[in-house]
Amino acid sequence: MDNVWQVKATTETKPELITDNAQGGQSKAEYFPQSQYFDFECEIKTGLIPHAYCGVFIPVYDWTNSVYVHTDEYQYLELDIDHNSTSMDNIAIFLINQHDAINEQGEKESRNLQFVHYFYPQPGRQSVRIPLSKFDMPAWSAFYHHKAGVDVSNALEKINFIQVLTGDASDDRTVHIKLHSIKFTGKWIATNKLYLSIIIIWGVIVFLHLISITFNSLEKLSLQNKKNASLNKLNRQLLAQASHFENLALYDELTGLLNRKGLSSTYERAIRAYLDGSQAYAMILIDIDHFKKINDTYGHDVGDEALKNVARAIQQQLRSEDTIARWGGEEMIVITPVFNLQAACTLAERIREQIEKTRIINNQVITASFGVAMLECDDIDIWFKQADFALYQAKHNGRNRVETTNTVNERQAKTA
Repeated sequence: MDNVWQVKATTETKPELITDNAQGGQSKAEYFPQSQYFDFECEIKTGLIPHAYCGVFIPVYDWTNSVYVHTDEYQYLELDIDHNSTSMDNIAIFLINQHDAINEQGEKESRNLQFVHYFYPQPGRQSVRIPLSKFDMPAWSAFYHHKAGVDVSNALEKINFIQVLTGDASDDRTVHIKLHSIKFTGKWIATNKLYLSIIIIWGVIVFLHLISITFNSLEKLSLQNKKNASLNKLNRQLLAQASHFENLALYDELTGLLNRKGLSSTYERAIRAYLDGSQAYAMILIDIDHFKKINDTYGHDVGDEALKNVARAIQQQLRSEDTIARWGGEEMIVITPVFNLQAACTLAERIREQIEKTRIINNQVITASFGVAMLECDDIDIWFKQADFALYQAKHNGRNRVETTNTVNERQAKTA
């Protein structure tokens, strides 16, 4: 027998419409109240912001936030969905754990832990079955909560909201979605819980048998249980250390930014967007000017502080969808979804001005040079070489400036 939780279309679960208006977009959404299903339509207007979207925010029970679906009791999210769009589009499904918590400062704060899965629907009505194991926390959200010291390892075990958003298509479109059914499904006793129950029952039988023997055997069993408890405690400590070292492998210890290895998922997302034509991406390579002189003059401690302050200055100009990493030494890299090269250069120029006006260290203005390149093929090495060459030209042409592969090529053409 299946274990089922169905999100019903009632007055208590009437969705909240979501649009890109707060980010400067002009997309529109309209909800059509129905007694048996969720029905909404989106008018997506692109071109004003990098990612135009709309959708709905649905409580699994009501808007009190007090009732959660415990996802460890289910294996799948099943949707009976009717999807019609004037152009090809995908859908983003978010499972959300929204709750109040006390932070490290003892203050009450609201936390919004999101897990997302993308899929490509066919036109018309269809059934979609998504394993809950396919839902992942976005990299930017994982980094934000990791930086805030929030443990998100078990956050998907319970959720109280579902969010459905239009996808990554880059053209204007009308999207009409009817959610005839939203269900969490699974077996009443999952395989892992069945095995666990068998182990527990077996343990109880063994324990009762041992009780029936001599006091000496019971004493030996007690000693063995203590030893097992010590081993379990040691295993937990080793697992915690392994998780810590895994995070260290992805993040730069000095600045807290991602390192080269940590960019892998961002590269994959950019290449996938390039191949399906859904989103343009730019690479901004940043190198602090005369950094060696800072180290030689003020010492490495001041140099390390300068790197951290430059990282903070860059982050002040970035959006949640932008990714920043420390490439090595005094070089940092930003991977950003943009409309075109001009938008990428505008972002680079804002970062350049932010660094120049920020008091990075005392008694000296710190500047940086920038190389910008658009992703124009599916080869990351070529993309990086283009940005690196533009950065070299920025250094060569006087530093504290933004250069692109296009401006370099135009300058060379004029010289020839």
